[in-house]
Amino acid sequence: MLNKVNFVIVAFLLGSCINEKYKYCELKSKEDLILSVAITNYPYYRGKPDSIRIADMILSFVEVKFSDKNFKFKNLKLTTFSRRIFYKTTMNSLNFIEKESLKAAIDYINKNFKQQTIEIKAKEVSTGKIVEVKAPKYFYRGESKLYPSTYSSIQRIKQKLPQKVINDIEKVVTEVDFQLQNWLRIDPMLSAGYIQHYGLPTELIDISPSIDTAIFISSYTDPDNSQEEGCFCIFDNSILHNKSIVIDLSQHHLALRPRLQNAYTFFHESHLDIKSAKCVSDLSLHWIYFKSTIDEKKKYFNPLHLKYLPPALNDLTAGFLYICLADLPFKVSDYAADYIVNKCPIPIIPIIIDTKTGLVTTFKQSNIHYEEEITRYNLYRILSNQYPDTRYNSKGLNPFISKSEI
Repeated sequence: MLNKVNFVIVAFLLGSCINEKYKYCELKSKEDLILSVAITNYPYYRGKPDSIRIADMILSFVEVKFSDKNFKFKNLKLTTFSRRIFYKTTMNSLNFIEKESLKAAIDYINKNFKQQTIEIKAKEVSTGKIVEVKAPKYFYRGESKLYPSTYSSIQRIKQKLPQKVINDIEKVVTEVDFQLQNWLRIDPMLSAGYIQHYGLPTELIDISPSIDTAIFISSYTDPDNSQEEGCFCIFDNSILHNKSIVIDLSQHHLALRPRLQNAYTFFHESHLDIKSAKCVSDLSLHWIYFKSTIDEKKKYFNPLHLKYLPPALNDLTAGFLYICLADLPFKVSDYAADYIVNKCPIPIIPIIIDTKTGLVTTFKQSNIHYEEEITRYNLYRILSNQYPDTRYNSKGLNPFISKSEI
């Protein structure tokens, strides 16, 4: 008899293609399990008959060792569906504090981790000198769902994509990194940070000293999910900066979105999953989990998204990133091209260059009509080795748009 079992279901569907749905459930009977499967809303299993079938499958394969803090599952291979499903738990008292609502979580953070300024020793990138600087005491990270782990974006794709595709993506990121340094005249750490922030996969993880930015991210709602939840992570900067590389992305005048979000990012060479018990202990992290509703999340998200998610058409760095991608000296596999353009959350914004003045402007400033879907498809064709390279002939695709040609 299971009573108040807290668990997370992690489903790896269709081989290496991952589709994750997580629920925090209270189970008292098989009927509760059937309901929990139904509200998880798997794209391949909808309706009560399939929910009952999956519930029976879970009960027949799961090995239960239940105490107050532990609930273990067997790894399970389902040859019937040619899919692999793994069950694992992430909730435990060492990693998480639970709150009954998003508001309660925010109130808890404001009471116990209110932002303040401290002095830390930091290394200047340009000179290598150690200097004392004023810095935020805390960094915050928001997550809009209860993910069982939190890896960097490049580590996530390494868990689900073929090695050849990963090699292509890393080749693209390396070249874009180099080009972005030249466009923005910045050092490699900053260019890596901007590549991460604007959606290409890196080893970095996003954080911010602004609690509002974390609230904005954690209050995103999934239209296919009626049961909402999320997480906050609190980083103590007095510990983090001594054990990690922390990069401030909020200072460059051409990077609009990182400036508005007060964006930072960090890298730790040995902690890949920042939800692991070892990382939580080593960096003294605090994870706050909350249950919520779509209405509560919208209450926080709607006023914040206009401030913290400006239209990419206004952002020159988004345009520079697009140019770097569209002007690569090589092509990649069709799979990698599709993943970069359609799976990575990169903005697709060509740059406007005034041929009379040489000034670079955004679409918004130039009042030019823009079709993102067409431009995104064009970029996919530029990157994919399944299409000829036509960028440099009169009928080709050009990342630059000249005002004199409009």
